[in-house]
Amino acid sequence: NFALAYVGLADAYLTLGAHFLGGLKIDESVALAEPPLMQALRLDPTLVEAQASLGMLRYLQGDEKAAEQAYDEAIALRPNYSRVFRRYGRLRWRQGRYDEALQLMQQAMRLDPYSVPVNFDVARLDEELGRFDEALARYLRIIEVEPSHAFAHVYIAAIHYLVYGRADESLVWYRKAAEIDPSSPSLLVSQATAYLELGDPEGARTW
Repeated sequence: NFALAYVGLADAYLTLGAHFLGGLKIDESVALAEPPLMQALRLDPTLVEAQASLGMLRYLQGDEKAAEQAYDEAIALRPNYSRVFRRYGRLRWRQGRYDEALQLMQQAMRLDPYSVPVNFDVARLDEELGRFDEALARYLRIIEVEPSHAFAHVYIAAIHYLVYGRADESLVWYRKAAEIDPSSPSLLVSQATAYLELGDPEGARTW
């Protein structure tokens, strides 16, 4: 009867699908996440963590209206819960409502300034808005807090190459990312791409 444990189980399934960590397809992760999340809500319909996860679940199911309602309910239940502002911000981002997305994510960061996921999402949104200096500075702060955050290294590399034209510097960061997670095909591909950008097909072929 521990409702929060059911939320944790649902979140684990959603994370495995949404962030490519466990190889689950989105529809599979959603199908696995819904039963424990519904059980959590039956046990405690006022549990803010459950409402926040319900918003994410409904969004992944394509029901943005239901997602918004769940996020609004979570904020009403606990206005200082950082995660719901982050997730709501991501929804607004996907809807192209960038100003609202940024406001929501900035509120998440005010509530939890050292959260790596929050800072990462804000950095990605900064990139989307063309604020590359701000994004780069935030990625660098992320790896100060979590040096093993491989994808922060990847986006630092991408900014160096695509924005500032510093291909050599980008390769340094791509290499660091691949060293952190050598089993990730996407990170290895990123490193190979960097070699191609530098005109080194032999280096790319190695990866």
